[in-house]
Amino acid sequence: MSKNTLLISPATIKNRTGVAGNIDEKLLYPEIKTAQDMYILPTMGSTLYNRLQAGVTAANLNANEVILLNNYVADCLIYYVMSELPMGLSYQFYNKGL
Repeated sequence: MSKNTLLISPATIKNRTGVAGNIDEKLLYPEIKTAQDMYILPTMGSTLYNRLQAGVTAANLNANEVILLNNYVADCLIYYVMSELPMGLSYQFYNKGL
């Protein structure tokens, strides 16, 4: 199991929010991962969280896990990502500075 598995895709963020389609997906990945680790993991607990990550990676989620992920976790995670996104998009680090 990869610890970097995302429970939602950057495309989900773009499709279901007002985020512009031209934002580079590599700028969304860290915000999704941060929101998962900060908000979803403590709420779910590590056992269920790790099972969902493993299921997403292996594409073997059962019906109840799919319902949980699509109907509850995705919505919650989208709004947590949106709350973290302005800071991540406002500041980018380059070899010449901030």
